[in-house]
Amino acid sequence: MPIPLSFLQNSLPREVYFDKHFGLEATKLWPGEILATREDWLLVTVTGSCVVLCLHDPVAAVGGMAHFMVPDLEAGATDTHAPARYASHIMESLIDAMLLQGARRERLTALLYGGANILKGLYLGAPGERNVLFTRNYLSQEGIPLHDEAALGMTPRKIYFQPKRGRTKIRGIREAHNRTIFERELEYRHRLRELQLPHEGEVFDL
Repeated sequence: MPIPLSFLQNSLPREVYFDKHFGLEATKLWPGEILATREDWLLVTVTGSCVVLCLHDPVAAVGGMAHFMVPDLEAGATDTHAPARYASHIMESLIDAMLLQGARRERLTALLYGGANILKGLYLGAPGERNVLFTRNYLSQEGIPLHDEAALGMTPRKIYFQPKRGRTKIRGIREAHNRTIFERELEYRHRLRELQLPHEGEVFDL
């Protein structure tokens, strides 16, 4: 069975609050979520090794955010393309959501954040680097220019994105919060491992 995107998302109703600093209604995104909007909102998320991809169409004034990681390949797995299909689908879903609101694919620009190794030694391999490299390659293949990037390193980041205006503000997170971020992303990785990735040609349910 294909992965329903909603299965990866927070099951609680989306909370909207007022951010006094930006003077905008704001909402938080969690690992596995995407959101595209024409509203003058503020999209907020925190990432460690996950990637946060923001897309913007300046003509249609539409923007969106995807918070995701490339799934681990199970030991002994023969389908080496499954993680790539999952990550590609997340980004394609974000693009499709923006197109439905008036964006044009050829006008999209990208902003890429995350991919940090927040707790060195607790991960096997370098998932943050893998996430960033995959996303860069995807954008290059799709002809979507990358206009801003703050990626890799050791510091988790909090991202504030104004989708209607295509503006971001990035803030480093204090080390005291690294464990919480790590545990949240670890739980997300576990959810990904429990889901069956699609076979070639299958269509995802949204």
